[in-house]
Amino acid sequence: MMNSPARTTSFTAVTLFQATPRAPQEIEALKLRWRQGGRLWNIENSDGFEAHFVELLAYRLECEANSYVKRKEQADQHELTLLADRLGCPDNLALARYVLNLERALLRFEEPGLRLQSVR
Repeated sequence: MMNSPARTTSFTAVTLFQATPRAPQEIEALKLRWRQGGRLWNIENSDGFEAHFVELLAYRLECEANSYVKRKEQADQHELTLLADRLGCPDNLALARYVLNLERALLRFEEPGLRLQSVR
């Protein structure tokens, strides 16, 4: 059993090679405790799992990336919902998405070097 969920001291590459590998079930149990515990520590620094540092680091980074994507999707959905409400058609997210894309395209023309020139 682990003494604490987080390592307070750093370890070297030598520690990684000297560490005892853990069973896959133990690694999965650690991941579950980490997720259920609110991800309050860097899982790759867990005592007794030094041999799995790279695997656990990759796992933490993947979880963080997935969380970012989920939050971004939720924020985008919220932005579309607000825009649809402002347009007076709260259930028409497709229209809101179209208007948002048009607004973004117009903003690109306001950037230096992309200004519209009059045609004569």
